[in-house]
Amino acid sequence: MADAATLVDLDMVAIGGGFSQVSADYIDLVQQALTASAAHEYSRRTRVVRSGLGDEGPLIGAAAFVLR
Repeated sequence: MADAATLVDLDMVAIGGGFSQVSADYIDLVQQALTASAAHEYSRRTRVVRSGLGDEGPLIGAAAFVLR
């Protein structure tokens, strides 16, 4: 994620699906890892958040893809 944040100057990364519920502090741990490994100051400012769709995100995305 740190490399992607650096490459495309991401402001935010949303983690969704069942994986986003691995543990209560998972998002915080990912944020810490991204901040620690990012090469530049602008990429260290990238925020990691839990998707608003939670574990339904992949299903909604798949349905939207099929309906297009």
